[in-house]
Amino acid sequence: MSIKKRNKKMRALWIVISVLAVLAMIGFTIAPALMY
Repeated sequence: MSIKKRNKKMRALWIVISVLAVLAMIGFTIAPALMY
């Protein structure tokens, strides 16, 4: 049971990291456009 819980937490952590990475990429793409 504890192993399953840990895997669920790790999966949630990876989802958060991937979402933040995508948002960062979008931000870096839009930022230069806003500056011009």
